[in-house]
Order: sequence, then structure tokens, then C-alpha cells
Amino acid sequence: MDDGRAILATLLRHEAKSNSYKFALVRALNDLALLHPGPSNQRVIVPLRVVAERWLVSYWAFVGDAPIYQGPRPRRAAGTGQDLSFRTALTALRGAWEAWTGTRSGPADGALLLAAFQVGRASLPEPLQRQTRATISAIAHAVRQPVRYAGTGGAHALSL
Repeated sequence: MDDGRAILATLLRHEAKSNSYKFALVRALNDLALLHPGPSNQRVIVPLRVVAERWLVSYWAFVGDAPIYQGPRPRRAAGTGQDLSFRTALTALRGAWEAWTGTRSGPADGALLLAAFQVGRASLPEPLQRQTRATISAIAHAVRQPVRYAGTGGAHALSL
């Protein structure tokens, strides 16, 4: 088994399954491999921003009127723990998108916003562009968590 498969197997079999970040990372990497196939048996570098964009689309439905929370919901003195670290940023972005479009957002609207942001930035107002960039940055920071703990330490194939 090559290094990448070994890391993935370790991540899925042996790591704690207490949050969805690990699965979101695997899903994003799978989506990117399907969207951008490359040569076999070669290392691939995937920028955190690209994974963060996939997470924006995946987690869009987790925020809004009926939020879906990550992991158990223990109460702490400082607030509720084990939730999306970027929930506030993504919720605000979703609200800004709904205000701009004048409609309630559906599960696919994250993909629509991302497509508009990537392809036709001139069609989005500057404040929405800035907020999208800031949200992607917040999500990219969260992406570091499962990447940091993937595998058994040292340099590994997930060179994000």
C-alpha cells in the first residue's frame, strides 16, 4: 500500500471519529481527485484554499435556519464546545448571500456562490467578495486540524 493509502486507511480505521472534519477532508480530496485527475503514483500538492472551497460547499447546509451541529454538544463555561470553528463566518456569509439574492438559501447555494466567486467576481458586490474571501480563509484555518493529525507524524503525502 502506498503512503497516501496508508495514511487514509489509518485516518479512517484508527483515528477518533468525534468530528466531521476528517471525513470532510477525505471527501474534499476525493472530489478534487475526481475533478482534476492526475498521473498515478506521484505526489500531489493541494492548497488549503482549494480544500476550504470544497468545505464551503459541503458545510453550507450545516448553517442557516436549522443548523446541524458537529459532534456532541457539551456545555462549557465558555460556551458550547465541539462545533465548526468557522460556523460564525459561514453563517454570516450565507446571510449576506440570501440578502443579496433576495431568497432563502438552499443546500446547493454554497456551490452557486463559489461558482460566482471563482468565475464572475464582477457579478458579486465587493462586500460579498470580501466576506467570501474571509470565510474561505477561516475554513482553511480549520482544514489544518485534520491535516495536522493525519497519519503517524512526520512528513506525509498530504502536503497541503
